[in-house]
Amino acid sequence: MSQDQIIIFQSTHQALKAEKTLKRANLKCKMIPLPRKFSSNCGLALKIDLAIKPQIEAVLLDNSIEYQGIYDME
Repeated sequence: MSQDQIIIFQSTHQALKAEKTLKRANLKCKMIPLPRKFSSNCGLALKIDLAIKPQIEAVLLDNSIEYQGIYDME
């Protein structure tokens, strides 16, 4: 199983807001183009490490940042 995961968003605005918020919380993430196998209204995704997924989910929830889901990156 891959250690990298991606967060998919409904909008570019939410993706950019999430990146800014996570970096402010000192959580490592990287903005990437959305892989073709995923469908979304937004062409961006955030690449994260599985090890910090719980912290990332908590920060997104605390800041009311909506996302479609978190998936394994293969």
